[in-house]
Amino acid sequence: MNKTGSLASATVRATIHDVSKRAGVSNMAVSLAFQDSKKISDKTRQKILSIAKELDYVPNQMARGLRTGKSHFVSFIVHDITNPFHAMILRELEQAFGRSGMEVLVGCSQWDSTHERRLVEKMIRMRVQGVVLCLCENGEESLNLLRSAGIPFLLIDSTPNGYEDAAVVNDLCECGRLMAQHFVNIGVRRPGFVNADPPRAHAHFSLPIFESFRDELAKHDVTILPHNYVEGGLTLLRGSNAYRQLVKQKFDADGLFCINDLSAIGLLDAAELDGVVVGRDLAVAGVDDLDISGTRRVGLTSIRQPYEQIASHAVKLLTAMMRTPGAERRQIFLPQELVVRESTACFKKTKT
Repeated sequence: MNKTGSLASATVRATIHDVSKRAGVSNMAVSLAFQDSKKISDKTRQKILSIAKELDYVPNQMARGLRTGKSHFVSFIVHDITNPFHAMILRELEQAFGRSGMEVLVGCSQWDSTHERRLVEKMIRMRVQGVVLCLCENGEESLNLLRSAGIPFLLIDSTPNGYEDAAVVNDLCECGRLMAQHFVNIGVRRPGFVNADPPRAHAHFSLPIFESFRDELAKHDVTILPHNYVEGGLTLLRGSNAYRQLVKQKFDADGLFCINDLSAIGLLDAAELDGVVVGRDLAVAGVDDLDISGTRRVGLTSIRQPYEQIASHAVKLLTAMMRTPGAERRQIFLPQELVVRESTACFKKTKT
């Protein structure tokens, strides 16, 4: 065989027709073999699967979905897949849905509601059976598309005001209250807050945390002064920049609560480079309780977001809706947990 022929044959994928011809069965029998159907015998199934393995044949699940109107896919649409919190939830979703033979298609909206809508349209065309969604601000159009298509969906982490469909979310108000109580208990008297960046500082995922933090502090006659507040961001770099902005504002906070762990770790690093001893001179805390937050080098106090529970509840709730049209669209609010580490644990001791 010539070189060109060898290259051509190496790139040709086996088809369902190749398998059926070799096995002496119909294309339908091959399809049924991969569906573990009782319509063919175990002997025939094993013969087909053996030949398919020999030919390196992989069934086209997407094409099957287009033919039947139903796929073996669910979709997970997130704001930022590089955020470890979203990545941890994705890991749990893939494992849980995988046990029932489902695959998870991932889309990243990049915090853009227009891009989010395009992703939803794409998932509808791909006949996904359900959607788990971290909704962008102003994402009502995406929800209306899913409702019109009759595709079950649920929101995770947070929901906009007035949302009444299925959701598995963190109790964000409890999140703010727990940290305010902790700051008061350790003796913080000049608290500060590092919010998300301006487009998201008043979003449905950030505003409840800030407002409950501020309001709980007020019960103890403690106030967040303007020069101790900054709209920074949700990444390590944004957290580092937020610290530098606070320095420009001549902040005098003795405790800073950051909107997530990434920004808190970035701020912590910048503060230590500036000669600040975090945990002694300045209490710092975040939200999420990422794995890295518990390392000895970081030691960040945080509000634990129970990502395993989020994923577990989401799978059970969405599966029920996919199997039973009209199933109850529940909203599950998950309790929060304060995890105290070195970034605040020694503050009270050093102030007394």
